[in-house]
This record gives sequence, C-alpha cells and structure tokens, in this order.
Amino acid sequence: GDILKYYLGRRAKKDEYRHYIAYVAFMSYYWFVWSLYQDSVGKPVGEWQYIWYKYTISYLQIALELYRK
Repeated sequence: GDILKYYLGRRAKKDEYRHYIAYVAFMSYYWFVWSLYQDSVGKPVGEWQYIWYKYTISYLQIALELYRK
C-alpha cells in the first residue's frame, strides 16, 4: 500500500491495487522462468530461483482473490 501511494501520489483505487499485485505475480514468474533458463545453460542463480517461485505463487493467490471480489 504505502509504496503505491508514494508512486501514484495518492492512495491506489481498488482496481489499481489488484492490477499492481497481479503485475508482481507476472514479473516474478518472468524472473522465475529466466532463472530456469539460466540453470539450463549452466549459470545457476541460487536462492533467487526459489524466491521468485514463492513470489509468483503468493502474489498470484492474492491477485486472484482480489479479482474474485
């Protein structure tokens, strides 16, 4: 919440907030897939792969719940 308020210069509307949450899920997924590629070419990214995976799952669950409301 607070970072969006700073970024937008106001409090985020409900639809904006869920959009940004969904964006975090998609970007985490992007970086997770990128890390899988890095692994496949012999350049492991270490714990970041797991962190991006966890962010993808958790932010996706939050976004889906917000879209159901």
